[in-house]
Amino acid sequence: MGGNCSSRGEGAAACAVGSNKSEMNQKAHDTQYSKLVLKPVIQSLEGLTCRHGFLTWVVLPIFGALTAFVPFLQPSCETGFRDITLVFVALYEVHHIYSEISAWRGTLELVAQPEKTVMRHLGVLKRRRFLFWLGIIESLDLYTDVTFPFVARACDAHLTARWQETWQSVPLLGETMISLLETVRFWGFGLIVVSINVFVSGILGLMQMCRVKIGDDDGEERIGGENFFDLARSAETAMLPSVAMLSEEIARERMYKYDQTKDATVAMKLRQDIAYGHTTKGAAFEAELADRAAEEKVKKAAKAHYVVLMFVKVLVGNCMMLWLNASFYAVTFEITGQEAKIKIAVSMIASAIQALIRSKIITQKLGSLGAAPIGLAMSLIALGMIAWSGAKVYYAYHCDSHMWNLSSGCVKDTVVQQLSSG
Repeated sequence: MGGNCSSRGEGAAACAVGSNKSEMNQKAHDTQYSKLVLKPVIQSLEGLTCRHGFLTWVVLPIFGALTAFVPFLQPSCETGFRDITLVFVALYEVHHIYSEISAWRGTLELVAQPEKTVMRHLGVLKRRRFLFWLGIIESLDLYTDVTFPFVARACDAHLTARWQETWQSVPLLGETMISLLETVRFWGFGLIVVSINVFVSGILGLMQMCRVKIGDDDGEERIGGENFFDLARSAETAMLPSVAMLSEEIARERMYKYDQTKDATVAMKLRQDIAYGHTTKGAAFEAELADRAAEEKVKKAAKAHYVVLMFVKVLVGNCMMLWLNASFYAVTFEITGQEAKIKIAVSMIASAIQALIRSKIITQKLGSLGAAPIGLAMSLIALGMIAWSGAKVYYAYHCDSHMWNLSSGCVKDTVVQQLSSG
């Protein structure tokens, strides 16, 4: 009868000791990964993402703006941003790599070994390398974006007038844009777009970091899935997509929580009653041992996270700047030098790659959460913007004026004609 608990004597005592030991081990395990014990790790992780986020969205844009006023750093129409400024970018990337390594390790400290094993088998940990390089591309693209208005300012001799030509035949928005450009010029419009990106993608994200503190007492001992989505949002703001992905996957695993108030016997009986028509599938589903409230809370946090990510990162951060870069590439085709063209082209390729990759990933995630129409609609908008921008670059080589718009095709360059006749 080895392995069974006797009802009396030493066997019962041994069984009781074994049961108590198991309960103590489980309690110790739960305590080890509670918010209270892990609070120093959480605070360190929050501080790390906050510091790198500040460097990314405050220091980097300020440096980009300073290049317009420091003589030896000023961009030109021939070369684009100065190569010497890449020294600062290289130092920034060193901090980026350090932050990614530290944040990855810190996030893994928040989960138990069995969860790490599950994620390893699911291939989650293998995705780190790909997303690490995506983060590097994203941060380099941000630098080209924040310096873009000042490159445009160096090319502003005939830039604004030529871009106004492309808006002449555009219905509804054409006259408004022409009037706006009279005031702000092309480079000013670019500065507005960049400022919107920095504010929406960065400053609001930093404010969210300061407002939401995972270590705060919310009545839950366990770090919930919705908490990990908060960490994922902070990591995205800090341009650490690998850490954001890890946090999202942990949140997905934490979606399912055991409800101690439910009875397994009742759940089993209701499953049997379905076959005899004594109950409904809905009633049996509600009796299952999973905590439905916790599951819905995580799903709600997941949907909000992915929708915001698609809007902020893809539509605002990538597609708007891609479209503006493509317009600049075409309008200044005869003005800019080869080096400047290459730098703008690299920026456009980086934006397009990010938009395509993120659209694919986010659409799949929203589909699994029952929000496929939202993801599909936003992805179609992103793909349309990418195709539109690609067409602008293509026709820069096939239109006599190098300028093309969606409503009228190749644009007649009256500005050059006026200059020639004058």
